[in-house]
Amino acid sequence: PQILTSMTSSDRTQFFSDYLMSLLERTRMEKGSLKIGFDWVMYNLAIARDWIPMRLPFIRQSEGGVAKTKPEAEYGIDMSFLLPGKDTLVILVLKDETLTYSNWTGHNFDSDIRMAAFPDLSRLEFEQVKLVQVILAYNKDEDEAGVQAYTNLVKGLGSKLAQDITREFHRWNLTKITELVEEHLMTSDLLPQNLSGLLHYICSQIADFEYESSA
Repeated sequence: PQILTSMTSSDRTQFFSDYLMSLLERTRMEKGSLKIGFDWVMYNLAIARDWIPMRLPFIRQSEGGVAKTKPEAEYGIDMSFLLPGKDTLVILVLKDETLTYSNWTGHNFDSDIRMAAFPDLSRLEFEQVKLVQVILAYNKDEDEAGVQAYTNLVKGLGSKLAQDITREFHRWNLTKITELVEEHLMTSDLLPQNLSGLLHYICSQIADFEYESSA
């Protein structure tokens, strides 16, 4: 959108960071009110990079509808995608909490990563997988003790998943997710599904006029 591209780099980064940090983990309808999560952002980041959805935390709806949230993560896995070559499986563990020592167990960082680190690869779609990437993605910051708890766990779990399958662990905090959004998702898909179509239309109308014209 022209408004975003006309902002200074630092202002745009701050705008995205503030928006992402304000989101919950999951987009859902609750008592008639729409709660907006960064799950939809992560999904669209993956689609923008040509990743193939395997597991999503919601059921997609037609344009204008709100995605229906599934009740919980499956074995710690919120989302999973195959990369285009189908030899890499990416697993996302989503959290809308700060990575701290108290949250490490209190908000299931530890248990969810442990479960996600051992996915069931028996499905036919995974027969070419040689690498599993487990990504902890959280739209907040962290402290030293939280990062150390994460580091200790992934070192202990190791890089060997099966005889011919290796495993990697990555950590995407608010800064990293903001960078990815700026690189891949400066579009209306940044917004929840029920709003993105409307913004697509508005942006197409704005594009018909020259910036700062009298029209």
